[in-house]
Amino acid sequence: MDLPGEKLILGLWESLAEKGVGNLLRPWHLKRIAKAEGQAQRDGILFLAQAEQDAARIRRGEAQFSLDGVLVATNAPALGLGMNRPDADSSNLVCQEQVDENAGAVLIQPSVASALRDEAADVIRREINVSHAILRAEDLLRDNADPDAKVAGFDEDWLFRWRELAGQVSKEQVQELWGRVLAGEAVSPGTYSLRTLEFLRSISAADAALIEKVAPFMLDRAHCANHKMGADLVQFRWVSYPDLLELEALGLVVGAELTGHEVSVGSVAKDTFVAMMRLGGKVIVVKHNDAARRFTLSGFSMTSLGRQVMSLCADAENDEYTEWLCVLIQEFGYNVELGQVTGIESGMVQYTTIKSFPASGNA
Repeated sequence: MDLPGEKLILGLWESLAEKGVGNLLRPWHLKRIAKAEGQAQRDGILFLAQAEQDAARIRRGEAQFSLDGVLVATNAPALGLGMNRPDADSSNLVCQEQVDENAGAVLIQPSVASALRDEAADVIRREINVSHAILRAEDLLRDNADPDAKVAGFDEDWLFRWRELAGQVSKEQVQELWGRVLAGEAVSPGTYSLRTLEFLRSISAADAALIEKVAPFMLDRAHCANHKMGADLVQFRWVSYPDLLELEALGLVVGAELTGHEVSVGSVAKDTFVAMMRLGGKVIVVKHNDAARRFTLSGFSMTSLGRQVMSLCADAENDEYTEWLCVLIQEFGYNVELGQVTGIESGMVQYTTIKSFPASGNA
């Protein structure tokens, strides 16, 4: 392996191995180190595809595991259960275990054997789901260009709960979500709380759609300038009142009431006013020659849970809202720049200016 995220990926696997998570993929991981990464990724996908086929065969009763752990057809002895031997008479099977003296195997009821097959298939299915989520986490870590990023390890309770929940989902989009959670927690422990995991477990398709709908309007994935006073009533410019109430009911926002929630923005520099606010792949840079100045935006803010959930959304922005916000801040007497994010270096956003909104009379 010789990738930008190589150390992160290796660190991920070391942390998972320490806690016994990702066992299904571990043999593949050890083999791929000596392979070209592209071929190794294809091998991993094929490996999981074969495991899914094996699980389906077990569930249909077409295959099971032999005493030495090899998957065999059901006409061969497996799991130490003699019921599948050709000479086994199912009419003699009773609730009590019976010992076949010739084969030295335990005979059990077909219903019990069926339950065991289902359990074996379910175990494989859960491991496959977890493995898909791990591969998605790898993709995200591979794209991490931060040279200082490293995998700090996982809290054991958190990781086991993640494995339990990630193992329950087989839809690709949801596996992507759990991969994002694992990748984020790997490089920044404590990013996603157990409460957030429980929220994601119970989230509905309608909830997810609402969160994605709101994402383009969130400054730094935390605040939205949504309210503007006019003609004695509050105008909900970008996110509707019903949507706000629903987000509040989910525990994701504060400021759903008519008066909204005000956010005061100050300078991050000492000698001059500079503030930066991310909106997906864009950044709004606010400047003034008076470092002591502040401006206030009225709207709503995400709760701690809401910020964690919002951080899982893909970068997105609404051009109309972004320009409206630049003009709004410009009217407060600030110079405003709208930029395209090009990277992050030493914690600072790097950008190229797309459009400027100069304040009249402000240097």
